[in-house]
Amino acid sequence: MKHESPINMLKARFSAAVAKVAGVKAGQIDPQVRPAQEARFGDYQCNVAMSLAKQLKAKPREIAGRIIAELDVADLCEPPEIAGPGFINIRLSNDALSRHLGEVPAPPPESEPGARATGAVGEQPEAPRSRSGFGLDRLGMPPVEKPRRVVIDYSSPNIAKQMHVGHLRSTIIGDVFARVLGFEGYEVIRQNHVGDWGTQFGILIELYKQKPVPTVETHDDVLQAIEDDYRAAQERFESDAAFADAARQSVGALQSGDPEARQVWERICAQSRHAFTDAYQRLNVLLQDEDVRGESFYNERLAPVVDEVRKKLTRGEQARPGGPHAEYREDQGAKCIFLYDEDGAPRFKKKDGDELPMIIQKSDGAYLYATTDLAALRYRIKELGATRLIYVTDARQKLHFQMLFAAARALGWAGDDVQLEHATFGSVLGANKKPLKTREGENVKLRELLDEAEKRAYELLKERDRGIKGRKPAPSCSPRTRRARLPGGWGSERSSTPIWRAIATATTSSTGTRCWRCRAIRRRT
Repeated sequence: MKHESPINMLKARFSAAVAKVAGVKAGQIDPQVRPAQEARFGDYQCNVAMSLAKQLKAKPREIAGRIIAELDVADLCEPPEIAGPGFINIRLSNDALSRHLGEVPAPPPESEPGARATGAVGEQPEAPRSRSGFGLDRLGMPPVEKPRRVVIDYSSPNIAKQMHVGHLRSTIIGDVFARVLGFEGYEVIRQNHVGDWGTQFGILIELYKQKPVPTVETHDDVLQAIEDDYRAAQERFESDAAFADAARQSVGALQSGDPEARQVWERICAQSRHAFTDAYQRLNVLLQDEDVRGESFYNERLAPVVDEVRKKLTRGEQARPGGPHAEYREDQGAKCIFLYDEDGAPRFKKKDGDELPMIIQKSDGAYLYATTDLAALRYRIKELGATRLIYVTDARQKLHFQMLFAAARALGWAGDDVQLEHATFGSVLGANKKPLKTREGENVKLRELLDEAEKRAYELLKERDRGIKGRKPAPSCSPRTRRARLPGGWGSERSSTPIWRAIATATTSSTGTRCWRCRAIRRRT
């Protein structure tokens, strides 16, 4: 069922009336129905009478009267009023508001639109499942005609580490993108690119062969316990040669699929994901376990990616005509991608002016973040079928994504039909005006931030309640002030609140006290 917005309905009715007055076909003249600038003038205004004065050779107020005479809006608003030189003021009726709000469809069981790629850490995903969200009230807005499949990469915390305040912006901004694009009709795939691979897990695996992995049953703060264990294990790694050798062997065992090593790693990942999910639920963020696509997932894809880069870009061969000029070369034993502009000049340079390559494999054979990101980008385009990729990270990663996108174009993975975007935001700064650093213990933990926010909000609510209880009851309101009697039985005053705010205040009493007689909120001054 189409749930058209009130302003669109008013525009259609006024357009028909104006057409009769002007003697033209409906739709030829813009009725100029706009939201009122001030609440005292109503909810909307029609300003077309002034522009028709010369054409119809009549005064604007006379034209406004003729428009009202032809108008059929009794089911939508109170009788229109002419103001000033010829403005027509419009106030939506209480009955129309109640009826309109009553037509809003109930949300479906899963109330947010979009799609998800399923699968846990390191597992092969199932095909994305669509969640269109068309059961929601669309406010008269049709879905996009040609929906695209969009991958949004956001949040991305690290396994075995607590989320901190720096994760807040990526998580919230990315979730907003997912909600809005899903509402518009796009097929959204959320990807939580968690850090779940690396040498640090060899240290933890070796440690947890000797003691149990912390759980919610044994510790109040599991991730804090794991972090404490890691710091202790790191000190032991640096002072105990035998432990260090065993930890390095555990890294190799994990990467080769050793059952014991993988079991310990999976326990660590599971406890971390539990903590992440708790944070997402507190923030009302839609990310779930099935959206996790960690670095480990791409482990088997790294070597093939490097091999494809070598084959396609050796000696400057371009995989895609007209794309960026790129070359694969080894530099001091490291495998690199060098990117050039159309004139053959390096696109990226170091501070000293030398070429800045994108390193995809170190001289010792280790892969880097760039390698994993290349594999992830290829997977999202080639296997998930996305034609738009959005990465939500802080602005410090701007250069990395410029190089990543340029390499993807040069390799032919991202053609003209694929949109690559890096949505940036600023960093959370400390007292020294520099970004907070987790490794130096400066970052505020996200859990602590949320706890403090809830505590302060609770104190404010208690203070507000004390203030309300100490005030005298509000005087009864006259019929003139009983403005928007919404379905809940109470609303807001005409004299001080536009209709959109009346609807908003119909869901809370925090903005003032309710009149004991009509239950209308009386605004605080």
